[in-house]
Amino acid sequence: MSAQDQGVPEPTVRLRVVLALLRVLAGRRGYSFVIWHGAGFTYRLSVVREPGDNSHLEANLDPDAPGAAEALEQLRERLRT
Repeated sequence: MSAQDQGVPEPTVRLRVVLALLRVLAGRRGYSFVIWHGAGFTYRLSVVREPGDNSHLEANLDPDAPGAAEALEQLRERLRT
């Protein structure tokens, strides 16, 4: 999706697997998240069950980050397939 820093390995887990696991872990309470750390960053991915059509993608990102719009669109496309 985006260029990685040299020497920083990409995650070995597929996004679909992580999302499926988080949906199962959310259970009846309807919320779960996972946090991991790497290369000086902290990553948080959460799953929230909401009624209605929630097929949209919402992201909290720095609008000035280089390639942010392209990376978000690539993520959107990968989640659709």
